[in-house]
Amino acid sequence: MDTISLGLVLVIGLAFWGGWPLVAQASDIKDPLVRGFLVNAVTAIGFLPFLLGKMSGGVLNSSGGRILIVAGLFNFAGHLLFPKLQTMAGSQVSIYMTMIPALVIAASAVGGPIFYADAVTIPKIFFTLIIVIGIIGLAYTSVSLN
Repeated sequence: MDTISLGLVLVIGLAFWGGWPLVAQASDIKDPLVRGFLVNAVTAIGFLPFLLGKMSGGVLNSSGGRILIVAGLFNFAGHLLFPKLQTMAGSQVSIYMTMIPALVIAASAVGGPIFYADAVTIPKIFFTLIIVIGIIGLAYTSVSLN
């Protein structure tokens, strides 16, 4: 990974994807569906200016388009459930927002080599194990706090 890519990872992970749940947590709107809609509507509408001339029926009907629609359904399910998690009594943003990205990392670290023949190296295995240990530790902490 080059320096520019690493910089993008830091900006996306810390500022944007790391920041939006912290901003959303401050909202006094407690209906999970309204919260999920407002956050995702802004994201979807934000893409519209960049799509002019790039989308057609052929794109949606292609195998790649259908794959992205299935991926979008997975993303939608996560975004549908996430606001429910935010509004549940006892949920702590400092715990669940650490566990969710860690689980995403673990899923990618295991799924990448299985589905896309990504390289499996000792450092990847070692740091993935550290992440999994962190997930287990946070899960234990969250259960013992309640």
